[in-house]
Amino acid sequence: MSADEGKRLRYVEIADDIRSRIRDGRIEPGSRVGTFGSLGQDYDAAKGTIDKALGVLRREGIVVTVSGKGIFAANAGSAPPAGTLGEQVAELRAELADALGRIEGNLIELYGKTGNEYPWEELPDRQHAGGGKGGRSEQRA
Repeated sequence: MSADEGKRLRYVEIADDIRSRIRDGRIEPGSRVGTFGSLGQDYDAAKGTIDKALGVLRREGIVVTVSGKGIFAANAGSAPPAGTLGEQVAELRAELADALGRIEGNLIELYGKTGNEYPWEELPDRQHAGGGKGGRSEQRA
């Protein structure tokens, strides 16, 4: 299992635990779930891992974040997370781009381990993990 898979699984575990604590009443609607710092200590996890877990729960409408106050269990029957559809689409696109970049990075690494060159010329012209348009020249550098 790669380090990325371990982190992915960890944030899913954390989201599952918080979700279960809210659903079974250990954390009541409107109650504070914690702060990034306290949740990081509780779960012995990095801020990025906690942020991913909370992102899942926010999209599900299970928690809400109040800037400067913390993360709270959503009230029963509350609306899905705030934000326009455009903001939600932008967030999902960013997550997808990040995932594609990690996948491409893993493929490049695997090709290298097998002694083969990554097939840059077979890729469609799109933005690659390197961040540039086309990405081919930046990736080989």
